[in-house]
Amino acid sequence: MVTMVSSRILSLLSFGILVFGATGAVAQDNLAPGIYNPDVSTPVTMYFHINGLQDVPINTQLPDDRYGSSVPVGLATHSQGCVDAPAGTTTLGSDTHHTYYGFSSPGYVQYDVDQGGEPRYHPERGISFDVEMDQSVPVDFTWYMQGQITGGDSDGVPMHQASPPVPQVVMRATIRQGDEISPGHTAFNTGEIIAQGQTAPADLMGENTQSEDVTFVGSADNGAPIYAFNAKLDYQKGTIDAEESYNVRVDLFIQDPLNTCSDPQADESGYLLPDYLRVHTSPEFRPQFTWNAFNPLRIEYLHPQFIGDDLVVHTSTNSPWGNYDVRGDQESESAGGLELELTGPSIPVTLNRVALTARTHEHDHHTEAVDATWVWEYKVDGAQDGLYTAVFTAKNDQESAEAVAVAQFEIGSGKIVGCGNQASGDSSDCEESIQEDGAAPTEDSPGVGFVALLGVLGAALVALRRRAL
Repeated sequence: MVTMVSSRILSLLSFGILVFGATGAVAQDNLAPGIYNPDVSTPVTMYFHINGLQDVPINTQLPDDRYGSSVPVGLATHSQGCVDAPAGTTTLGSDTHHTYYGFSSPGYVQYDVDQGGEPRYHPERGISFDVEMDQSVPVDFTWYMQGQITGGDSDGVPMHQASPPVPQVVMRATIRQGDEISPGHTAFNTGEIIAQGQTAPADLMGENTQSEDVTFVGSADNGAPIYAFNAKLDYQKGTIDAEESYNVRVDLFIQDPLNTCSDPQADESGYLLPDYLRVHTSPEFRPQFTWNAFNPLRIEYLHPQFIGDDLVVHTSTNSPWGNYDVRGDQESESAGGLELELTGPSIPVTLNRVALTARTHEHDHHTEAVDATWVWEYKVDGAQDGLYTAVFTAKNDQESAEAVAVAQFEIGSGKIVGCGNQASGDSSDCEESIQEDGAAPTEDSPGVGFVALLGVLGAALVALRRRAL
């Protein structure tokens, strides 16, 4: 028996047929075959992973509680491009030291890997597919800054809470199309504006700060005040194009009543802010923004297939923010998020997920879908003839979105109704076909990746060893 089944599996591999790779919840009762991806306004929170003075990755992953940062911009590096340096002070130039940039990261930040005191992140940028944003809901943007006396202060230096007050400070946030790297961030500033907004000018005076947009939220370990800047960003463009992705620019500056020194985006050196503030991130205070998307998750296909004595079910799911955002992208099924239910005349006792391809750590593959494969040994179970329904459910990492796909197959007649087109990415169509039990796969069967083939083979061989005991 072992030899016979092993030969069958090897013959399947030779045909290349097992797919590698695979809040608006959908009511799943009595759904017709089809793919039901979310299309309602769904909140998604994006986090900045502050890593020093360089561009920072942005994704839906909550930063690890073990990691915090309060990065000084340097000794007396005042942002003062439009005025002369104050008498008796030293400056390192007129650069915009209080401008920060972030880019869309389609991969995880690996907090379990240390690189010079910082977590490792992938330098890749981009999104998986075009995202349709709900322009009727402004972007809720929150940024944290910590007071400091000079940029040379470290968290270990005692500092009284009444740090120097800073008058009329504004935080402006701009989300633009584009993610290309360039000297001086020139490319970041050329894309079409997606959304923009800013806080009203606020006098930063520690716990005595009084402003609707800026709040004193606590003190750092060294007693320095921490401020939360909250702005509502209005949309100017409702679609984020996958080809261009997006970036975020944050400016902190003093509002000049005469408007001669307060427009950093019109003049790269045209704003003023003394070096009394530094960006802050900690478990309680994470720089972030929340926006609403109509398509925050999608199932690309659900295909049952008769192969020999088994039924194989192929699935594929993706998120616009990157494949890491598909919940259940880990090897353990206990991670949840990817679930398959088969209902019909018999209970599928031997149904198991046998392959998962989630390329969340592979270079240049972070926007590819998460593919999962299940196998039901229906002849081993002695399954009764009749019509069965396959319901596949997927969620995003924040569990704010859910997608559902429904397919059907009929044991006895070989009828199969599969949904979605892997090649075109069109998930709207379902097609009916007839496939005899035990028949070889057809030419239009979903393709197989080598990694997933090994996973399927390994799982099958484990099952064989169990049967032989």
